Amino acid sequence: MSFLKFDDVLPHLSGVRANGNGMMALCPAHDDHDPSLAIDRAGNGLALLHCHAGCKYADIIAALSPESVTPPIDKDPSQKRETTNDAPIASETVYEYTDLSGNTLYQVIRKQPKKFRQRRPDGKGGWLWNLKGIRRVIFRWPAVAKAVVEGQPIFVVEGEKDVLGLEGIGVVATCNSGGAGKWTEDLSEALRNADVIVLPDNDEAGRKHGELVVSFVEGIARSIRVLNLPHLAEKGDVSDWIAAGGTREQLMSMVDDIGQVFATGQNRSQIISFGEIASEPVDWLWRNRIACGKITVLDGDPGGGKSLVTIDIAARLSTGLPFPGETERRPPCSVVMLNAEDGEADTIRPRLEAAGADVSLVYTIKPNAGSAAGPVSIPKDIERLREAVAESKARLLVIDPIMAFLSTGICAHKDQDVRLALHPLKRLAESAGIAVILVRHLNKVAGPNPLYRGGGSIGIIAAARIGMVIANDPDNANRRVLAVSKINVGRFPASLSFAVNVAASGAPVIEWQGESPHTAQDLLAPVNHEFQSQLSAAKEFLLEVLPASALDIQAQAKENGIAKATLRRAKTCLDVRAEKHGQPGSDGQKWHWRLPNQPPVTSR
Repeated sequence: MSFLKFDDVLPHLSGVRANGNGMMALCPAHDDHDPSLAIDRAGNGLALLHCHAGCKYADIIAALSPESVTPPIDKDPSQKRETTNDAPIASETVYEYTDLSGNTLYQVIRKQPKKFRQRRPDGKGGWLWNLKGIRRVIFRWPAVAKAVVEGQPIFVVEGEKDVLGLEGIGVVATCNSGGAGKWTEDLSEALRNADVIVLPDNDEAGRKHGELVVSFVEGIARSIRVLNLPHLAEKGDVSDWIAAGGTREQLMSMVDDIGQVFATGQNRSQIISFGEIASEPVDWLWRNRIACGKITVLDGDPGGGKSLVTIDIAARLSTGLPFPGETERRPPCSVVMLNAEDGEADTIRPRLEAAGADVSLVYTIKPNAGSAAGPVSIPKDIERLREAVAESKARLLVIDPIMAFLSTGICAHKDQDVRLALHPLKRLAESAGIAVILVRHLNKVAGPNPLYRGGGSIGIIAAARIGMVIANDPDNANRRVLAVSKINVGRFPASLSFAVNVAASGAPVIEWQGESPHTAQDLLAPVNHEFQSQLSAAKEFLLEVLPASALDIQAQAKENGIAKATLRRAKTCLDVRAEKHGQPGSDGQKWHWRLPNQPPVTSR
């Protein structure tokens, strides 16, 4: 095969741009509009060419003008790779991901020194450099499946090189493609009933990946252990440990020493029809707003009343008082409240008392005196939460705000970290049958979709089955509105207005004031100054003409260019009363509107 020099090739290519340690350019061998030709420099200065669209190396050379480049070198013994599209190149390692029968589903290609790409068969003997439509599986799936049946332990590591290294010393191992943070619940099914040992890499990403695997495999594997290998350098992994002389005997001895960290019990899968599954209604604490076994996210600006609303909710649950919009009392129940921003003695308890709570049924979590345990953090302390919920027999857990309770190293703006934190919290809600409210502050990004207004990753609201928003009432500066922004397990309820009053004790307390026409999208939409002007004109019109017949008002509004919707909004803003007058059933019976401070219209 002939080879060209790197420096001679680049000047004769178009669309050249840097790409890691190499370059990308428009491939001259096909009609290329998005640079698909990778050009790397070999140690001897030669150009390593690879077209991601599938062009052959020989075709790329032929497409370059022969007179414009240095004549190709016919043979170079130091060249370590073939750059055809049909065969793996020698400076690359190919990792096969197969189904249980050993058929190739896709490949991970590791280029030296450490660069990864993924490809799938195109069905014609070539490759497509993406995994669109391909089911992701664990590495060495057939070997893992056999080991599970035989009762052998399965080691879960971060990369394919580590898996093969462990196989070299006689143990069964696996990983996911894509590296740290890419383990999913689907992959976990392959480890059902397995004894799993997680071996994290010795860095922050590795430790978080190990925690992610544990969170997904818990409840599926028979047992889970986490082994942090000793004497690893920073960013070291099990391959380094093996290279330093680690043996199977040493590894298994360490596994026995750490004992069983997570025992998930014997799990046996079975196939059953939905005819054998009894239908169950959603267990609502507050219909269409808070459900047991589900996460609800409550968003709002700082000082907007989020914590006061959770106080009101806790008070109603602790006493059995109905929620706004409901009439039936319920048996009192316990609540666990975690609040990182308000003092427990001087703020939270006085507010609970002002709201009428039975404070003996509202709990928080504090470390024992002299204990090394700090404040609760998620997901690290999920077991502390589980114990607290079980001991208090709580039906609701409030975490206010969620960002303050995330474990060190968890970034609320990264989807991987959010999944790591909220997945075990979701499982806790389901297994304990409790409702969870996560409180968040709104971000500063104005937009029409309220689901994107909460702080942190979109994964937070994605994990919730219900989302609620608190915002100022645009029609009344003294009121606020609670609106549902998302609901996957019910229907959207009416928004509710409330005011913040001051109790005799001096503590703020919520006063619910009925339904509001404002939706979450209305409340968080950018201000429409033109609409606000129209609304002001409509309110001024009503102030001038009331009291009067509803028909007359609507006719005059139309003459003045006031839209029906704007008139209805102005009527709501001014709390206009609508009353029917005249002989019932007669043609003379008509609707009349008046302001709250105006006397009722006399029947005619």
